[in-house]
Amino acid sequence: MKHILMNKAKHEMNVNGYSYVAHFATIGNHIMVVKEIGESPATVYQAIYGYGVAANIEAMQKLISECPNKSKATKMAVRGLVRGNHMEELYKIKDYRNYKADIVFGYAQAGNEEMVATMVDNNPTLFEMAVQGYASAGNEKALLDLVKGSRFYGEAISQAATAGHVGLVNQLLEAIGLSEDLSSVGDKENIRLLGFLNKALSGYCKGFHLDAVGNLLTKGANIQTALDALKVEGMPCLDAYIGLYVATPDEKSQDLLKQIETELTLADASMSDSQVETMKKLQGEYSKSGTTFVSFLSELPSEGLISGQDCLNHV
Repeated sequence: MKHILMNKAKHEMNVNGYSYVAHFATIGNHIMVVKEIGESPATVYQAIYGYGVAANIEAMQKLISECPNKSKATKMAVRGLVRGNHMEELYKIKDYRNYKADIVFGYAQAGNEEMVATMVDNNPTLFEMAVQGYASAGNEKALLDLVKGSRFYGEAISQAATAGHVGLVNQLLEAIGLSEDLSSVGDKENIRLLGFLNKALSGYCKGFHLDAVGNLLTKGANIQTALDALKVEGMPCLDAYIGLYVATPDEKSQDLLKQIETELTLADASMSDSQVETMKKLQGEYSKSGTTFVSFLSELPSEGLISGQDCLNHV
């Protein structure tokens, strides 16, 4: 079961705006890129992004030519090229000016505040993409300055959580008034703050930063929000649900298990008794490990080209 969880983590985890396959594309590990795309074809877009960051134009263009969705592929290429500051290569893309949102996203990821400000001033509709770019790359000061007084705190929290920036998420939650004790605020304010808490919860689950989830659940975040974020094409994903359970504190694990069982029942699926027992055993081991979720999973022997340490190195 630990191997299953590691495979799920390496396909879903996002660190500082890079997925597992984007990381390998960035460092030019083509063997791993091909293997990952073979296992999960949707990761081809992240590979294009990684090749763009590294200005590996030949590999990037080859993947674009093979993509069924050329527009999405080009968007990812634009983002990667701009984040890597490869502007001459960007200008070679036909109609690159049509990708302004992706250009400002890349500039924000790269921390190019001057170009972000220029583009947003000229076109205020790009503001949200600037927020997303700064948040995904963890550009704290630029993000906090930009988002202050705006209505985009939710988007900033979601993107920062997806990319695993726990400290930045906490700063954003503090900025909107979230305290440790929600019982001290009125019902209307409580609902507003829980909405932001659930944004963080959903982001952490989408980026597979499951060890950050427990603290939010104890503060009152909605378990169903976590399960929904881990679904694949609207359907329950047992591998991801098991990972969430393993990383969840004891005081919330029973409630989570009940909701997992309900979700599976609605989808005409179930867990075997042995799966439940193994899941509980892993949860107990993890709670005593004193380490991060990925570090816990990385204590695995190498299996072919993929090992727990590969994923830990990505982080």
